[in-house]
Amino acid sequence: MRSKKIKRFIQWFKDLPDTIFWQLYDHAIMPARVWRLRHKKSISVVFAVSNLASWKTERLYRQMVDHPRFSPMLAIVIQPSDDSRAELRQYFREQGYPFRELAEDETICRTLSPDIIFFQHPYEHYYVPAHSFERNRNALFCYVIYSMRSSTEWWATDIPLIGHCWQVYYENSLNLETYRRLNKNHAANGLATGLPVMDELLTPAQQVADPWKPSAGKKRIIYAPHHTITDVDWMQLSTFLTLGPIMLELAEKYSDRVQWAFKPHPWLRGKLETIWGKEATDRYFDRWSRVEWSQFESGTYLGLLKHSDAMIHDCGSFTMEYLFTGKPVMYLLRPGGDYSTGLNEMHRRAFALHYHATTRADIEQFINDVLSGNDPLKEGREHYLQTYLIPPATGCATTNIISALLSGKSESRFRQ
Repeated sequence: MRSKKIKRFIQWFKDLPDTIFWQLYDHAIMPARVWRLRHKKSISVVFAVSNLASWKTERLYRQMVDHPRFSPMLAIVIQPSDDSRAELRQYFREQGYPFRELAEDETICRTLSPDIIFFQHPYEHYYVPAHSFERNRNALFCYVIYSMRSSTEWWATDIPLIGHCWQVYYENSLNLETYRRLNKNHAANGLATGLPVMDELLTPAQQVADPWKPSAGKKRIIYAPHHTITDVDWMQLSTFLTLGPIMLELAEKYSDRVQWAFKPHPWLRGKLETIWGKEATDRYFDRWSRVEWSQFESGTYLGLLKHSDAMIHDCGSFTMEYLFTGKPVMYLLRPGGDYSTGLNEMHRRAFALHYHATTRADIEQFINDVLSGNDPLKEGREHYLQTYLIPPATGCATTNIISALLSGKSESRFRQ
């Protein structure tokens, strides 16, 4: 009789409307799970990974592997719009990381039974249904953003997963306070721990492999264009259709003094083929990759940044990430566009420390300044690095996150 009552209760619980279930989850189920988790000897953690280029919790995963309280696992999940499973398989095998590749109908919880799931992306459409947080309610959720925060628009703040996470990690107290004013839950689950990508970007250059081609006596400049080139892109950032061909011309012009790296957003090529056609797109990409004075980069980029001398880009994530190098950086702008709309204060301050260009002459002036060492924004970038880009407390975001997971006292400290 008791068994039947329990089964009926479980079925009743599963049939609850989502709004009621998530209220129970946030206010009753989650606190009970947290209490139980912190009393466990071994905490199982799944990192749900769908794309290598934006996997920013690798350092946290490695630190958990060496920690006595954690049993971390890597799960390859499916991102329908960008199937990167083959690349992930290859990378995990090269690194010697054990992993489980989930089939389209396998849920994370039923297959791996984790206590915690770290999701790579907060958006439901990035996953097949079985791999979404909605279908994996038997775990606690944590979220590390895949790039440093910039937007204050609704799509970056009003996201169901972020609302139902146990812990969401922020770069610093400035950003945490910003999103407290924007989030429906006032970022009640937010912690100013810093992000693992900040630890990675603070790694000294001498500890990172140099991926550049031999370039004795040359400056090394990265060109990193964004993918938003089509009329249907809701966010219009890219200047590629007007400045992409000019960048290639300038790269050839200065090839005797500059070693170039072409680092486009992974989605640019496919979108460009719909506009230029495959043949013209292939010619453009091939020119960057088949000459001695340049190289094409599509994967991880820490070494590329660390061993460079400058960057030219129109990609939001690099606006703050490149400032970790301390090197000069230029942002390419659409004429008449207002880039600062919808950006948080931290990102606006980073953008102000970029040199800006809308024309060929602007870009060429920047190249010549890099060659001559003229850099009037250098002192401002150094101050920004020390003020905003070093994680609080321990100076190490991954250490802060692990501390917050294990201790309520530490968790409270990072809420301030």
